[in-house]
Amino acid sequence: MDVELSLIGTAPRRSQVERLLQDFEERHTSRVKTTYYSWDSAWSGIMVNGKKGFTPSVSEVGTSWVPDLAGIEVLQPIPDDVLNTLGGEKDYVSQSWKSCFLFGDTRVWAVPWICGSRVLYYRKDLLRKAGVDPEIAFASPESMLGAVRQLKEAGIALPWVTSNVTSLNTLHLISTWIWAGGGDFISDDGLHLLFAEPGAIETMAAFFEMGRLMGIKTQTCTYGNAIDMFWRGEAAITMDGTWIYDDQKTSAHLNVLDHLGVALAPGPAFVGGSNLVVWANEEDNLPAWDLVKFLSEPDSVQTICELTGLAPARLTLLNSHEVLNRSFGLTLNRAMETGRSFSNHRFSGMVEDNLHYAFGLVWTDVLKFPKKDPREILTNYLLPLKNRLEAAMK
Repeated sequence: MDVELSLIGTAPRRSQVERLLQDFEERHTSRVKTTYYSWDSAWSGIMVNGKKGFTPSVSEVGTSWVPDLAGIEVLQPIPDDVLNTLGGEKDYVSQSWKSCFLFGDTRVWAVPWICGSRVLYYRKDLLRKAGVDPEIAFASPESMLGAVRQLKEAGIALPWVTSNVTSLNTLHLISTWIWAGGGDFISDDGLHLLFAEPGAIETMAAFFEMGRLMGIKTQTCTYGNAIDMFWRGEAAITMDGTWIYDDQKTSAHLNVLDHLGVALAPGPAFVGGSNLVVWANEEDNLPAWDLVKFLSEPDSVQTICELTGLAPARLTLLNSHEVLNRSFGLTLNRAMETGRSFSNHRFSGMVEDNLHYAFGLVWTDVLKFPKKDPREILTNYLLPLKNRLEAAMK
């Protein structure tokens, strides 16, 4: 019997994934067929196909999507025998485990697989030149904005770099600014959206003010552009995934590597990654659960982590000598241990998907109208979005 597996962002590494799955096929009578989504298109594609019943057997899904999928009843809850094999809350990164639940429902809808968080990467030499102390600079959103201004005044042409077009990256970074100020996206009871509250608007404004200090050269800066600029040595600070250093260390400019510092973000960092789910359209789902258990084995997880750069969600693997002792390992692991995930209320995936497009529009106006208060721009886009989504949630 064939088992269909959908993965996110792994198409360029298709041959490595297929070699991994050969081991599964040799152990079982099932053959695995794979399909691939990009991160930017996966959510909408999975939701559309899930509602229509056009789904594979097993899917890799973003951690914040699980509550929405469970809420529309397209997933199989994890059977007790599978949970007994794979472990429970004490065995996984807390935010990864939380993402496997729908708020108010005790059933487990996904298996934590791989995870990652966000940290600050910075140039020690450039901060020293500007008289910026990273211990103080990264303590809060306000102090970070002040540090970026100080770097600019010291003649650093690109004191901070990030994507400033429509990108999930903006949402995943700016969540730190919202949480640092005591704000959130969804209320505890799941009935109200909070991202347009004055406190959230205030801290997000500091994030977009930093974007204005990037200068004319970066008026249209994709996520890939931002990565390249920092690791080529053109910028003093960036914020990126815990996986990016291993991805860049072989090609980065020597000045960057020689003076690289890594620090926690000025607030709880977004902890994301992906989980494994089995779809409810399977009549005989035993082969699907066999595949989930195989993909959750240490050797399989380590192979996927090597391919994606993400870290294992299982704590024994995350704190293994190999993972913990990688470069900057203590800081990278700390970001995952102290960070936060998005709400596990049903509509969290819908909110995430809509917000990342809204922030693309905010970026356009922030850069087009440099004298306009970013608080006004944020309110103009986020308040109508809040009202529209709350209506859809009722």
